Amino acid sequence: MSGTGPGQLPGIQPNPIECEGLLYLALDAKKQEIRLLDLEPCTPDANLAGLVCDMRIVSLVDILSPRYEAISYAWGDNEAKAEIRVNGIPINVPINTAAALLRVRDVDKVRTLWIDAVCINQQDIEERNSQVALMAAIYKSSWRVIVWLGNPGFSEREGHQAISTIDTAVDAIIAWAMSELHIGTYETLIAQLATYKSIDGLMRRFPHQLLAQVAQVYAVCHQFWFGRRWVVQEVALAQQTICYWGRITMSLERALVAAVIMARGSPSIDQWRTIHNLSGYGSTHSASIDELYKAARMWQVLRMPSARSAGALLSANLEQLQDSLGSEPRDLVYSILGLWQRSSGIHELPSLLQPDYGKPVGRVFADAQRYIMRSEKSVNMLQDTRTAEVWPTSDQGSSWVKRWSVWHQNAPSLLPTCHSACGKRPYEADLREPDRELWLRGIEIGTVTDCVTAVSPEALSTTAGQRAFMDSLITSLSIEVLAYQPLARTLVAGVTWQGRVLTNVRLITDAETEMAVAVISSSPETHENVVPDRAMLESNLSAAARYSYGLKRACQHRAIFRTENGRCGLGPSKTMAGDVVAVVDGCDFPLLLRPLKHGYELVGVCYVDGFMQGEAVDSYKTAELGYKMFVLL
Repeated sequence: MSGTGPGQLPGIQPNPIECEGLLYLALDAKKQEIRLLDLEPCTPDANLAGLVCDMRIVSLVDILSPRYEAISYAWGDNEAKAEIRVNGIPINVPINTAAALLRVRDVDKVRTLWIDAVCINQQDIEERNSQVALMAAIYKSSWRVIVWLGNPGFSEREGHQAISTIDTAVDAIIAWAMSELHIGTYETLIAQLATYKSIDGLMRRFPHQLLAQVAQVYAVCHQFWFGRRWVVQEVALAQQTICYWGRITMSLERALVAAVIMARGSPSIDQWRTIHNLSGYGSTHSASIDELYKAARMWQVLRMPSARSAGALLSANLEQLQDSLGSEPRDLVYSILGLWQRSSGIHELPSLLQPDYGKPVGRVFADAQRYIMRSEKSVNMLQDTRTAEVWPTSDQGSSWVKRWSVWHQNAPSLLPTCHSACGKRPYEADLREPDRELWLRGIEIGTVTDCVTAVSPEALSTTAGQRAFMDSLITSLSIEVLAYQPLARTLVAGVTWQGRVLTNVRLITDAETEMAVAVISSSPETHENVVPDRAMLESNLSAAARYSYGLKRACQHRAIFRTENGRCGLGPSKTMAGDVVAVVDGCDFPLLLRPLKHGYELVGVCYVDGFMQGEAVDSYKTAELGYKMFVLL
C-alpha cells in the first residue's frame, strides 16, 4: 500500500448506494475485521475486462481466517482509472491497481489478496482511521507480500532485454564489491554496509564494460515504488516477499544492496551519464541519482538498529522518510507506525499516534513531536525546526512544530551536539497544555539588542570575504578588543573544527589567534594588543584555515546578534532585536523566542557565548536568575 496510500481518496466511483450497501458493509474494529479479495483465474492473455473478484470480510484474530497475500505497490495517477468487477458490481480503481491485479492473477485457481484501493472504503474517514491503525497487522498476517513495481517505461521487447538478467546484474555488482573490499561473505558485506563504513569512490573503479549491469539496477530503482511512503513498512513487516517488474520476478533484497553499493560508491559524472543512457530512460527522463538514493535509503531504514528508545526511533524514521512521496501529508507519520512498532517493541499505539484523518495536519505532526519529546524527556528536536515554521491556516500548525513534509531550502546547519545549555535538566511535560501550545520551564538570559542579518555562503566563500564580514561585525555590534575572544568562539558555535567544545585554555588561545588572523587588515597595529607577535600569526595560518572551515559551517544562513548584557550569539536568519533568549529544561541549546500577546513564537535555537554548558542553571541555583514558564504558540 503506497503512493497516495489509504489516507487519500482514490476517487472510486461506483453507485454510492451499491458501494456502501453491498461492497462496503461495516467492519468491526474490535474484531480487527478487514476485507479480502478472491481474484478469479483467467487466461494469460486476458485484459482488464477479465478481472473478476469477490470480496468478503474476515477477522485477523480468527484462527480460521484464510491465508492471503498483501500487495505493495504505488497507486500512480489517480485520474487514470480502470474498471474491474467486485461482487458483480463494476467499479473504477486507479489503473495501477488494476495492473497489479492483472499481473498476479492465476490461470487455474483463485488467489486471495488484500489490496488497499479496493479493500478499504476510501470514502469513509472513520474506516480509514481504523484500517490504517491495523496496517501493521494486515501485512504481518499475510503469508506473503507481493511487491509490484509496475511495468517498465519502455516497450515489451526493450523491457525484456533490459531486465531479463536483472538478478545476474545484481549478483555481478555484489561480487565485484566484495572482491574490491576484500570481503569474504555476503553476510560480512551486509554488516559493513549497515555500519555506514565509507565506500565513497568505490564505483569509480567499476569496469566500464560492466556499466550496462549497473544500468539495469538503476532502471529498476527508477520506479516510483521506491520513493513512496508506505512501502518501507510493508516490506519490513512481510514474512516473505516476491517482487515483480513487468513479467519478471526478481530478488528485491539483493537489488537494494546493489543500490546501496552504487549510491554510496559515488560514480563519476561520466559513469553516471553512461548508466543513465544505458538504463532505457535516457531519452525520456532527466538524469538523477536520486532514484538510487531512494532505494539505498529504503535498505538503510529496514536495517536501522533497534537498540534505541521509542522516541529516538520514531524521530529517526521521520527524518529518513521526510522527503518520500505522497499527497497526503498525514501519511508521513501514519505510514511508518507499523515499522516503528516492530522496531520499538511497542504493541499498542499511544493515543498521540492513533491515526485520525479528520485531525488537522499541524496537530498530527505536533502530536508525533510531543510523543518524541515526552519519551526522550528532551526538546532538542526543536533544533530541527531551524527557523519559525509558517503553516497554512487550515493545517493549524504552531511555530514549534516541524513541517516534516516540507523541505527547507537555505536552512542553516545543525548546531554542534556537544553543548548542554540546560545542564542536563530533563524536560518534564505539562499534560495540561492545549493542542497547539508547548509549555517549557526555563530561564530568561537576555534580549537581543543588535543583530547582523543572515550570512550567505557566497559572502564566506573566500578569505577576503570572511575578513570583510568580521570587520563589519566588529563595527555593527560595537565589539571591543576585550570581546574578541567571545566573538571568535561564537562564530564557530563554540567548537573546534573537529567538533570539540572550546573549553581548554590552549584551544581558546588558538581561537583568539585565528580570529586575529582573520580580521587583520591593512592596519595590523589595530590588533596588536590581541596578537602582538606577527611571527606567531604566520605560524598559525593552518590554524586559521581550520577556523575558516568552522566559521563557514556555523555562520552561513545564520544571523549574529548581541544581547543587552553584552553576550554574543549565533541565531537563525530571522533573528530580530527584541527577541528573548531563554535556556529551557531538556534543550542543549538556548532558544530565541519572539514575544506575542499570549505567549511566544519559536524563532529557533541559538548559540550564546557563556551559556552553553549549564551556566544559566548555576545562576538560578545562586538566585541570580529565576525560572518561569514559556508558552510557545
